[in-house]
This record gives sequence, structure tokens and C-alpha cells, in this order.
Amino acid sequence: MILIDKHGADAAAEAGRRLQWLLDEGDEAGVAAWTEIVFAIGEFQRGPLPGEATN
Repeated sequence: MILIDKHGADAAAEAGRRLQWLLDEGDEAGVAAWTEIVFAIGEFQRGPLPGEATN
């Protein structure tokens, strides 16, 4: 949520840059964590699907 608050619509791109940097550095644990973060940002930003329950 911090990335979304700070970068808005560009949050996924910012997370992708961080993920790429970790890939370049060979940081497997970091890549695993940031892969999940990129996915979570996408989920937060996509909004509900038709018929999908919201909390």
C-alpha cells in the first residue's frame, strides 16, 4: 500500500524496477518477495471483477 500511496498508477512499474534490480543482483529471496508485491499491487489496482464479492 505504501508504493500505491506514493506512486499511484505507477506503483506496479516502480515495483517492477525494484524487481528487475534484484534479478540483476541475483537476489533470489528478494525476487520472490517482490514478485508477490508486484502481484498484490495488481490485485489492489484492478478493482472487483463482475460478480466478485467485496469486503
